[in-house]
Amino acid sequence: MSDDFLRYSEALDEIWRLRRLLAHEACIIEAHLGLKTFPRSRREIAEQQINRMRRAARGDAKAVHYDIDHRKLNYAMDVAGAPQTLTAAQFLTGAQVDNVVRLRAGGDSSGS
Repeated sequence: MSDDFLRYSEALDEIWRLRRLLAHEACIIEAHLGLKTFPRSRREIAEQQINRMRRAARGDAKAVHYDIDHRKLNYAMDVAGAPQTLTAAQFLTGAQVDNVVRLRAGGDSSGS
């Protein structure tokens, strides 16, 4: 197999894992809705979260992504310790994972 095919396959595997993770997390949140102690004031918000996660898991992430203010998405990435951008080189070398490890250890993300 060519290197390009392997990289493409790795990218598709990553997308598939993320879709499965979103679907799983949606099920967890949905289970919480069944708890008597789940606040009524948060129910609609949680239902919207479940809907967004499931739409993204089905492959509609582009539409879901554009429904959310980009500043909120940037903030979420910062909180997660993830870079704001993802280049092909970062993906192929695993740099985004290394940066997160460095940030959690109190280092910088410049790679030095």
